[in-house]
Amino acid sequence: KAKINRLREEARQAKAREKEMRRQVRAKARILREREKAKKATKQASRQAARKTVK
Repeated sequence: KAKINRLREEARQAKAREKEMRRQVRAKARILREREKAKKATKQASRQAARKTVK
């Protein structure tokens, strides 16, 4: 009986670990996307500023 419970507990913990890893990966991906977006925005802004100075 105890053996079954221990196995069940281990499986539960493994599942929790997996979930946590997935969450972290998603968070990292989100951060990278935000960074890319910010880079694009600054690039666009500098382009517009350059265009204004030319006109």
